Amino acid sequence: MRIYEEKNVIEFAGNYDVIVVGGGMGGCAAALAAAREGLETLLIEKATVLGGLATLGHVVLYEPLDDGYGNQIIGGISAEFMAASIKYSYDNLPRFWKERLGIKDKKKDDPETWEHLNPYDDILRCQTFFNMPAFALALDELMEEAGVEVMFDTVYCKNIMEGDAVEGIIVENKSGRQAYGCKMVVDASGDADVAFRAGAQTQDFPNHISYMSYDITFDRMKDAIEHNNMMRAFPDWMMLGYNPVSQEGPADTFYGTNVTDVNKFTKAAHKLALDYLKAHQTPDYCQISMCTQPNFRTTRRIDGIYTLSEKDYYQQFEDSVGVTGDWRGVGPLLEIPYRSLIDPKVTNVITAGRIIGSTGDAWELTRCIPQAALTGESAGRAAALAVKNKKTLQEINVYELQQKIEKNGGFIHCEMRKKENYKMKEFGTTDNY
Repeated sequence: MRIYEEKNVIEFAGNYDVIVVGGGMGGCAAALAAAREGLETLLIEKATVLGGLATLGHVVLYEPLDDGYGNQIIGGISAEFMAASIKYSYDNLPRFWKERLGIKDKKKDDPETWEHLNPYDDILRCQTFFNMPAFALALDELMEEAGVEVMFDTVYCKNIMEGDAVEGIIVENKSGRQAYGCKMVVDASGDADVAFRAGAQTQDFPNHISYMSYDITFDRMKDAIEHNNMMRAFPDWMMLGYNPVSQEGPADTFYGTNVTDVNKFTKAAHKLALDYLKAHQTPDYCQISMCTQPNFRTTRRIDGIYTLSEKDYYQQFEDSVGVTGDWRGVGPLLEIPYRSLIDPKVTNVITAGRIIGSTGDAWELTRCIPQAALTGESAGRAAALAVKNKKTLQEINVYELQQKIEKNGGFIHCEMRKKENYKMKEFGTTDNY
């Protein structure tokens, strides 16, 4: 094996209170929260668009903020992001939920669209499809308003360690390699890259092929014109790959933490898209976009001080930073403890998004858009508390963190009633429209 040794002298190009690695839902929420707490915040994104899988991956459904019975259980920045996702384009968020969330718009009501894309018996959930470019641009606007410095087209490379703390990170972009000093880091990389390289205990998980994009047909265009509703031209995404529910599709597995598997995954996904295009190549069909990042659902996550699992359903945690329901249907409720966001030893790296300490079905409940934003806000506010009080992430006052989250409209706890003990609400059903 040939070995090339290099010795670099890397300049520190700046110093920040908080550096957030990854501009997906978790990273954007973390950066926004830290900046609004008055901290100098740098958000590093390897692509040139914010939003991660929600935008570049074309996962254009903002999953529910409710428990399935008409009760909102996710708020704060996550709810703010839902509003931002539909601010400048179409949506199918029921009017009832817009009123509850304080979202004002002049879009024409279309109950048929709500019901068609809210397939949860007679309940209209607090979820919506959104336009990918419109959401990405709205995220840009939010970052600019908060004073977050966003650095696009920049790849995180490695940590500069001082004991169990990261005192800086090294990145690479068109200007070459640069270093940035920091007091706290939010790892929202989607792959736990920062935490892993800082020495945190992690685990890797495989993926099946998944590919999402937009397509359109004449029939859907005509339907949109007939209803004067652009949403109806894009009623769903085009999703290709393995379906774990029906056990259909190519079942090969890939890991997202090595370049070989990332490339194999990407090429296999593109091949699926090409095969689909060939099979549907007619005058009335068009694929109008494609993913610009791999649609990995999971790659690497931390173990955390506490790892969430199914046994934690309907349980309350003293250090909870938020609550989630089940986006797949009316199901369990799960509180997310602060301990699941941090490693026991690494003192100034906190995680957000799909890489927090969760496993099994509990991971399914915590990996999606609303939950990534929820944990991102918690991570950003925790980092701010640590900086201001000169504490490690393990030493901060979690009660003070909870107060800040609640003050911003977040939900720390909820009444942990099981499904059979719920009484149906009168609002939020299709009968009301």
